[in-house]
Amino acid sequence: MSAAPSPVLGGIAGATEARGRPTHEAMAELVLARVRALARRRLAWMEHLGAVGAARPAAGVVHAADIELALDGRDAPAAEIAWRERNARLDVVARDLDAYARAGAADDSSPIAQLCRTFELGAAERDALEICWASALDPGLAKVWAYLHGHPGQNHPSEALVARLCGDGVPAPRSGALYRWEIVRLGDVSPGDPVPLIVDTHIVEYLGGKLTMDPVLIGRAAVVSPLEPPASWPVAEVAARIRRVLEQGLGARLLVVGPRHSGRRTFAACVTAALGAPALAVDTNALAALEWPPLHLHAQRQALLLGSSLIWWGEIAGERLPSAPGLARLEIVIGDGDLAPAQAPGVVDERVTLPGLSLDERRAAWQRLVPVARAWPAGDFAELVERHRVQIGDIASIGQRGIDGVETAKAESRKLTRHRLGDLGRLVDCPFKREDLMLAPALNQLVDSLLYEARERATFWESPAARRLFPRGRGLVALMTGPPGTGKTMTAQVIAAELGLDLVRIDLASTVNKYIGETAKNLRRIFARAAEMNAVLLFDEADALFAKRTEVRDAHDRYANADTNYLLQHLEEFDGIALLASNRKQNIDSAFVRRLRFVMEFPRPQPAERVLIWRRLVTELAGGERADALAGLLRALADTLELSGAQIKLGLLGAIFLARQDGRPLALEHLVRGIERELGKEGRGIEANDRERIVRHG
Repeated sequence: MSAAPSPVLGGIAGATEARGRPTHEAMAELVLARVRALARRRLAWMEHLGAVGAARPAAGVVHAADIELALDGRDAPAAEIAWRERNARLDVVARDLDAYARAGAADDSSPIAQLCRTFELGAAERDALEICWASALDPGLAKVWAYLHGHPGQNHPSEALVARLCGDGVPAPRSGALYRWEIVRLGDVSPGDPVPLIVDTHIVEYLGGKLTMDPVLIGRAAVVSPLEPPASWPVAEVAARIRRVLEQGLGARLLVVGPRHSGRRTFAACVTAALGAPALAVDTNALAALEWPPLHLHAQRQALLLGSSLIWWGEIAGERLPSAPGLARLEIVIGDGDLAPAQAPGVVDERVTLPGLSLDERRAAWQRLVPVARAWPAGDFAELVERHRVQIGDIASIGQRGIDGVETAKAESRKLTRHRLGDLGRLVDCPFKREDLMLAPALNQLVDSLLYEARERATFWESPAARRLFPRGRGLVALMTGPPGTGKTMTAQVIAAELGLDLVRIDLASTVNKYIGETAKNLRRIFARAAEMNAVLLFDEADALFAKRTEVRDAHDRYANADTNYLLQHLEEFDGIALLASNRKQNIDSAFVRRLRFVMEFPRPQPAERVLIWRRLVTELAGGERADALAGLLRALADTLELSGAQIKLGLLGAIFLARQDGRPLALEHLVRGIERELGKEGRGIEANDRERIVRHG
């Protein structure tokens, strides 16, 4: 085959030299022409050796001439180079290749030049990339590679072929960036066959001037746009510190800690924008173990191609990143307060805890992201801002739903956060009102005081003096103790309802774990996620978590004490509202009790409270007229039987159904039978003299 000149290469090379830097379209033509010239040069040498002719042998057939060529060493790289230099027929090809070399040297802006510079590809790696790219640009080259390999099935460029096309026969190192970054990958091959080289399709698009999203990242990654940050966000300060690190030639990793929906990704994008770059965020939620390594590599590669920072967020974002072929200069990892990824060599960590919105910032965010909020009644709007500690992302989400009323905004605020505890908490219905509580006067006053503090605390803790004097312990935590059925849970329901918040019961069975260290892990999850919720936490049977520390006899005692200490620490740092209910105050650690804002004793109700409970419940379930008719009986029951509120409620419920079964109005015999059924659960009943007194007064 004769070495015909390449008018395409010569024409584009001339135009390039005249205009300056080549465009990506021009560079594609240059590369394609260069590869064709290299193929012609190789074919000329093989014709000289007699290794190719008008017809190739059948697939799989080896001729004696092939064996002789392999054994006598005539097809040596040095011999080929020396022959090319003496052969005048190849002068045109040599001129074309020299023109390409000059055009390539002048190019520092085309996609292939940027890619080689970004990933630090050597000359042999660039040769392999260009030949693979040319094969993608011109599928007809497959016939050339099959012809040169001597087999129709070997129609991809191979390591060995690329090395001979480009000169010295030494292939690009497999440990180099070209293969580590999967820019080009080694194809599957049978033993003894040439190893095919295949360029990544995403790289082909990039070299053609289209910077699209890598297919591996579709549905997982997106470029995050910076938005106007709240005044309290330290964007400028953090960006300045990171810039100093990058200027020293080091890598930087920014750890952004804060509640979900607090704007952590937006903060990361703002910092990146301040550094003059875009931000690529990658979601690691629900990611299978086998998906992680390719996702990590392709995300790093995409970030380097974009010139962007790389934001990792989701369930496993804080875990140790796998070894990678290289790193984006700035990586940002988003997580909760316990975020602590392993130190990476050559990388400086910068940790930022994103501050929560102040009342003024929260008010401004509502008005900016939900414009209709500007027309809401001032009192209702103030209650929304002060009691519902939503994050800026939550407010934006609510605004996108097209709500129009402040009550709907409150409901949506609770709905967005109520399930963040997952299997560690359960939503409790709160149907009761403040007047439903029948408590002793002193206890009533405590409940009123707690409600007042809960309503006023947001404004109070905005005061610099209050925050300085109380750097910890700003949460509102109350302990409610007393026998079962005395109204502890009902009081918690009333408190949550009065504050317009959800009530979430912490599942102690899921929290207290028999495995060492698991309880502390669960507690960390509870308090981290509770900080994001618009809810009152209810720890029922709290002595299981807040028990007195014991003498250390074994590892379990040591860890149990550590869990108690860990819990005390978290309670001091918790700034929400938590109610702890226990039937056994004597089992509660005294160090814990001292840290509480309120301690409420719920004794069994006295006759005065019991008659109010009887009267209220009968009125609700049987009507006011029937309650008036039974007034004397109800007072007799209250004076005679020491029942808890829960026993009265359940006893009356049984009596109501007995009356319905008889088809008669609620009467003495129904109430007595209902109470006896309830007392029977404890193995006791109504004494004869008590029964006589009830009948006589009733």
